Amino acid sequence: MYKYYVIIFLGIYTSIALGQDLPRGFSGNEAGRMQEYLARTIKSLPNRGEIVPGRMRSMAEWEELQGLIISWVNSYRDIQAEIVRAVIPQCRIIITCSNPDNVKSFLESKGIADNGNIQYVVGKYNSIWVRDYGPNSVYLNDVDSLYLTDWIYNRPRYQDDTLARQLSRSLHLPLLETNTVPDDLVHTGGNYMSDGLGLAFSSLLVMDENGPLNHYGFSNHTEAEVDSIMKKYMGTQTYIKMETLPYDAIHHIDMHMKILDEQTILVGRYQNNVADGAQINANIDYVLSNFKNSFGKPFRIVYIPMPPGPNGEYPDNNGDYRTYTNSVFVNKTVIVPFYQEKYDTAAENIYRQTLPGYNIVGIDCNKIIPSLGAIHCITKEVGVTDPLMISVNQAEPFVDASDEGARKIGARVKNRSGIREVRLYYRQDKDDTGWSQIRMEQDSAYEDYFTAVLPPFDSLSEYYVEAEANSGKILSRPMTAPDGYFSTRTLSTNFTAKVTLPVNLEIYPNPAKATTAIHLSLFSRQKISVKLFDSNGKEVLTIFDGQWNPSQPKLFFNARNLTPGLYFVRIHGRGIEAAAKVVVVH
Repeated sequence: MYKYYVIIFLGIYTSIALGQDLPRGFSGNEAGRMQEYLARTIKSLPNRGEIVPGRMRSMAEWEELQGLIISWVNSYRDIQAEIVRAVIPQCRIIITCSNPDNVKSFLESKGIADNGNIQYVVGKYNSIWVRDYGPNSVYLNDVDSLYLTDWIYNRPRYQDDTLARQLSRSLHLPLLETNTVPDDLVHTGGNYMSDGLGLAFSSLLVMDENGPLNHYGFSNHTEAEVDSIMKKYMGTQTYIKMETLPYDAIHHIDMHMKILDEQTILVGRYQNNVADGAQINANIDYVLSNFKNSFGKPFRIVYIPMPPGPNGEYPDNNGDYRTYTNSVFVNKTVIVPFYQEKYDTAAENIYRQTLPGYNIVGIDCNKIIPSLGAIHCITKEVGVTDPLMISVNQAEPFVDASDEGARKIGARVKNRSGIREVRLYYRQDKDDTGWSQIRMEQDSAYEDYFTAVLPPFDSLSEYYVEAEANSGKILSRPMTAPDGYFSTRTLSTNFTAKVTLPVNLEIYPNPAKATTAIHLSLFSRQKISVKLFDSNGKEVLTIFDGQWNPSQPKLFFNARNLTPGLYFVRIHGRGIEAAAKVVVVH
């Protein structure tokens, strides 16, 4: 028995000694120690589980924050100092560390003075990856009380796994833990994203680590049981799980995607024959074909390039897994990992166009990305204690101006003091500095749902929602309004100028031999034709001619009977012109 305890002690000590340079993935023989670690971590109290006080709601990352957590590590202190610099104008930065004086001195050497928004928590931890082991912000009854939920960390790092308890005490917030049978759940923050309305994403890593054939040979949950635990502790109503990626060793979705709002998902883009490109595309196809957002509308996908490593290579050829989706919202700022100017500029422009009004801050992450993580991986949000929840049911990106239903804007709005008024602000020309206002009316069927209809407009309309609680608290969505806003476009009956709408068109496999897929990311519901032409401009095949459904973005044709050579797929519709090459080989 004494020998057994010595082995356990040495295992824990080794994690501490390796400590702050531990990678995001397993180090050394950590994978082999997981079964033993879980045996000591999970409390066996059948038919009880943790007592959860009621219906919980997981916070979306773009909601209002009181603080952002980091675990200070000297090896990456330059990166963390820049995070501190970006955060303190927006909210508290909560720094867990062993010696606050040393951290403070280093920050001062970087010209970062404590403006009252730095909170030091003296605590014990093994690594920098607080996203994965840190606590999640959840609300009882949507907005009533803030709780922290902590899962079992999927690494045998005891101090990381218990840091949530230290933070719970320091932040004076109650803690819920999934470490008791039958609610035991191994999970990581980098593999979880929520829209704040009960819809969430993960990779199937969550089943690999908890399902009947899990890696560790310990817990044994069906998918329905995993979903039930997530519903109980996180409020997850719809849990979308995607295939893991071949070249992402940790299988965390924050390495290739990020939810930007209730409708929009930012997705890292590789070519189909590069690294994880094909599997990412297949996962997105699966999501678009099988799920809608929480308001029953198709997701909007925005692609952002995944840049090669400094050697010019991608992960399938020993390149770093560089990612721009590994970013973090901090109220009106978004902190994005940067690597190389020629790639960073394009990524920054995509963020600015997709999230107007936000302050986009890039931080050089070349030193940390070889350890399989960046900004999102080393930060964790803490929500405010009195949230004014505003979830916007946006108009689709392109609408028919004659369709009043398409122009209807909805918002789910809630505060524990009640709601005094909800207002829709809009303008139809971004050069117009003035905003018109419409009072949003409470829906007769849903107490917390408010609606208003945008007036008919030509081309572009921009809008945002502002809510006022009975307590006097006022907040907008986007939070950056009026500098930030949502937008929708239309081609109305009296609008005659030619407008080219954005179309993302991909053909694969290319070269084509037989069944060939056309992935068309077009968010407009309208009549289009998709045709195949040969190199002489002769029409060979009509692939599609009809009303386009954005929720089914894939078309197919068979290249088996075509003469080998160069062809063009052309798409035509009202305001739409796009083409792409495809080579047919046998």
